[in-house]
Amino acid sequence: MLIGWKDHYAIDDGVIDDDHRFLIAALSMIIDQIRKKIPVCALLRNISHVRGVAELHFKREEKLQKQSNYPCHRKHCEEHREIIRKLDEIVNQLADLPGDREYSDPDEVKSFLYRWILAHITESDQRMKPYLAEIQTEAELPLRLMAQR
Repeated sequence: MLIGWKDHYAIDDGVIDDDHRFLIAALSMIIDQIRKKIPVCALLRNISHVRGVAELHFKREEKLQKQSNYPCHRKHCEEHREIIRKLDEIVNQLADLPGDREYSDPDEVKSFLYRWILAHITESDQRMKPYLAEIQTEAELPLRLMAQR
């Protein structure tokens, strides 16, 4: 089962949603590649790339959480660190395998990628939505109206 972007995943109609669209597409592609049994070297390259993109995305997301005074910021950062830790573990496992063979434990990786999409992006990140909306509203207000607040 491949997963694609759905409008109800939207959080900010901006950079975070763009990141999530990219990540969901990349993770779905990797899940499909695992299903098609691509060689370990290709899987390693793709997961390493997604890991780097995820780290940049998490920094951006955490910066917005701070700006919006998101109350669950610390817990959310821990989730990000856990995702990066798991990606590092997968990358290290793949790096130890011969590059031309299939990955021997695809279900573990697919399960993790599905959880990342379904639990983190579509549930945990959704809790930020009202906080991000507040800072967007303030950013869009003309100065004369902000002074009246």
